Amino acid sequence: MAGLDDLIDFIKNNPPKLWSMSDWETNLTRSISNWRDIITDAYEDPRKWKLIENIRPKRDYDDLCRILVSSVGLELAKMWFYSDVDDQKDAVKHGWRRSWLDENIHLWSEFDSNMKDNVLTGTFDRSPGEPFESFEDWKREFRSLTKGSINWEKFLIPYTGYIPSPQIEKLRNIIERARDMEYLAKIDEMISLREIACRNIVSQMQMSQMQPRTRCNPNRNERELIARLMEITGRNGYSPVALPPIFLSSETPPIFVAHPELEEDEDTPLGDRNEQGIPRNQQRRQPETISIEELLGVYQPQHEQIIIYERGIRWRRHRLDEEWLFAVVLVHEIAHWITHILPKPGTPTWKTDLYVLGETDVHEGWAQLMTYWIANQVGGEFKRTFEKLNRNQPPPYRVFEEFKNEPINKVMVSLETLRSLPSRVQLQDWKEAIDQSTF
Repeated sequence: MAGLDDLIDFIKNNPPKLWSMSDWETNLTRSISNWRDIITDAYEDPRKWKLIENIRPKRDYDDLCRILVSSVGLELAKMWFYSDVDDQKDAVKHGWRRSWLDENIHLWSEFDSNMKDNVLTGTFDRSPGEPFESFEDWKREFRSLTKGSINWEKFLIPYTGYIPSPQIEKLRNIIERARDMEYLAKIDEMISLREIACRNIVSQMQMSQMQPRTRCNPNRNERELIARLMEITGRNGYSPVALPPIFLSSETPPIFVAHPELEEDEDTPLGDRNEQGIPRNQQRRQPETISIEELLGVYQPQHEQIIIYERGIRWRRHRLDEEWLFAVVLVHEIAHWITHILPKPGTPTWKTDLYVLGETDVHEGWAQLMTYWIANQVGGEFKRTFEKLNRNQPPPYRVFEEFKNEPINKVMVSLETLRSLPSRVQLQDWKEAIDQSTF
């Protein structure tokens, strides 16, 4: 009968080629039939277990770790969850997303809060539900355009709002059966936030559906402004890629839908119908501030595209030059796209489902801060237009002022941190990320 030394020698000298989990199991069983007993016995003896824990095979240590966690079970998972060895820690996460919780409801109650949070955020990260999973399919298909024709059938996303994935529904059922009211409230809040985000997305998509749009190519001045912004990101390790689709749209900006009285009469000729019109509601208060996204333009993360509202740009109450206003809005919206999706080797993009959940202070703070950087560089009419526009913007659009004196490189490092967070990003997260940034 083989012993611990035989198992250690086998692991040290293998695998001769790439092995998956099933390869490890098959070859271990073929060479050392009692390998599971050896592992479980060794775990009871700290000295013996240290020998196993310190073994490194020739390759594929990650799959070996998964075998060890699967064999020993929850106690090893609890210990390795806090391991400094990434392969050991990842093996734990892989283990409990297979079938542990589904088969053993009581395990949930044995997890500490960090482990529960990891399971919760990991489930939403891997299986966010619809329409977010379809958005990811859309992005993959769109990026493969150069390799063939686009499959538009994949993009027929129904306007049904948020649909949690089966994995999320299963986890919620487990938490409910475990009678963990704290985490039941947490998962319900995460579902609710996604429902709200999807209602906003659906509203945005329905408003823009079938509206006349013109593909817009930036002019020379606008290209120079964008190039300066891309130069900043390039110095911080981000890759230059093609710009997202930019459209000039004649659709009604959201603020004119809510307050039609704001739009100039000559912009909405109604002929004789105006004489029979419904009297305006005199009780409706006009907004004290009007955001860029309500009037001038919007970045749509679900499609990675920018919409500029032509009627908003031409609104006479701005008393701003239309060309410079367009340029400011364009840079602002491209900044949204940069924070969301501009690639950097070794850094993830911001997952769309988490991006749309992010606090408005964070998203508008980033977009305004990047626009400020460019305004500060070029000065002149661009800077004056940016400053005048900001006088009537709501508080989230002035958050950038807290960070405008921070070194640009330090702020850009914080973006990597925010993209990697497993949950909804709030302004405090951004502040902490900047404080902790090193460059």
